[in-house]
Amino acid sequence: MTASLSQLVAQATQAFANGDPGTASELSQQALKIERANPHALYIHALARRGLGDPAGALKSLKIVLKTVKTSAEVMNVVGLCEQDLGHETAARKAFEAAERFDPNFVHAPFNLARLLFDLGERELAVAAYERTLALQPDYAPALSGLAHTHQNLRNYAEAERYADLTLALRPNDAIAVGVKGAALLREGTADEAVSFIRSRLNPNDGGPMNVAMALGTLGEAYETLGEYRRAFEAWHFANERIRAQYETYYEAHEGPYSLAVPQRMRDYFAGLENQVFETTDTSPSPVFLVGFPRSGTTLLENVLAAHPAIETSGEQPHAEGIVEATGSTDASIARLMGSADKRLRSLRNDYWRRAKPDGAPQDGSLYIDKLPLNLIWLGVLARVFPNAKFILALRDPRDCVLSAFQQRFVMNPAMYRMLRMDDAARYYDAAFSAAEAARRAIPGLNVLEVRYEDVVADLEGEARRTIAFLGLDWDARVMSYRDQARTRAISTPSAPQVIQPVYSKSLERWRNYEFAFEGGVGETLAPWIERWGYSSPS
Repeated sequence: MTASLSQLVAQATQAFANGDPGTASELSQQALKIERANPHALYIHALARRGLGDPAGALKSLKIVLKTVKTSAEVMNVVGLCEQDLGHETAARKAFEAAERFDPNFVHAPFNLARLLFDLGERELAVAAYERTLALQPDYAPALSGLAHTHQNLRNYAEAERYADLTLALRPNDAIAVGVKGAALLREGTADEAVSFIRSRLNPNDGGPMNVAMALGTLGEAYETLGEYRRAFEAWHFANERIRAQYETYYEAHEGPYSLAVPQRMRDYFAGLENQVFETTDTSPSPVFLVGFPRSGTTLLENVLAAHPAIETSGEQPHAEGIVEATGSTDASIARLMGSADKRLRSLRNDYWRRAKPDGAPQDGSLYIDKLPLNLIWLGVLARVFPNAKFILALRDPRDCVLSAFQQRFVMNPAMYRMLRMDDAARYYDAAFSAAEAARRAIPGLNVLEVRYEDVVADLEGEARRTIAFLGLDWDARVMSYRDQARTRAISTPSAPQVIQPVYSKSLERWRNYEFAFEGGVGETLAPWIERWGYSSPS
């Protein structure tokens, strides 16, 4: 006997609820053969496709549903999740906000919006969204643990621990809360208690990979504090491999603007050029681009410079996105951008300033510093669009950069995916700096200041004075009080806790505790850069 439409939809719904998206997809497709635009079948089909790692396919079904069900909070919430899966943060945000408008009592809308806002670096707004979630459902443990994690990133440590305790009272093994509580113990100087607590509470196979990874990251930090470096490395490695398994489908073959493939292509393109001179009559303001590899001290340097009254900084936002999109990643598209006429370049500059400073470009006597470290890849292109731009190139021992990037729990994207393994991180370092150095050779007039993290640590004021002089500004003593201002700034990078502390040297040559991790390919990949930047040999 052939199943009816309602039976197929019910069976597909049950299959999805049982954790079987494959069967749910097949059954919903059978239902759609009976009624092509049935909204219930389309909705379950969308859920199943997303569960199978096909958010684009899920969106196609959802868009058909929305032609019939225009104000469904539940549907818009899944639209937001799919857009987020695809890296379309703006579209995801609009979808979650619409879902919350459609039904203010739908708890998942503010919750998912809060998580997205956290990823976007809008932590205060994330707190507000989590609080709206808890107003609807006070015992919603994922929102409690989300608040614990967000307050920790905002450096509201007492609130972070309070929400962690509330979560643990409901879910004693909640991975996020375990990590936040473990971090509190570590801050209190009880690394051995942190290790004991995390190991007794955390189930590495229970919870989302990112949540478990955050707790394992803290476990690794505790082991490092105890001098147990191999155990620390093992904790970070295990955490990263869990994350990698979740994101491999999305990012392993990704070729977007900050994927591994793009700096390799930019390197090859600029290697074929020489003595590029860009004649320009443009006198409009140019940003200063602060670039470098992740964990090279860019956040510290940005906050030092932001304390100067004539300097405004970006806070790591993708303001050059329009330029990057216009460039593309093929030799032909790069060549078109590099050969653009003045009108096209002027349009790209205007688009940049609309994104960066909607109220208008900086006036005379003021500077805008665009800090997005991996714009390092696009150095040559940015120089073409802004021929008068200055670049601050942050440097640090490549081994410390790669190790620290490997250790961090970044928000995932094509670039940060490559930080999950040491060999991948080293390859990305090589590709990114190869692209930048090829551009510097091809465009000898580039105005670049190299600033070493090690020099900043050794002589903060001297390096700050040197950098501010390079920017053409007068010295201002308020720069040395940058920590006071940094406490009030929203810093979305993992460096936030360190920036408000006095500059310290304990992270210098940290790689030496992990020499075993640089044996073989990782060390060989980084060796030319260790020599290029004048650091000690890898032996």
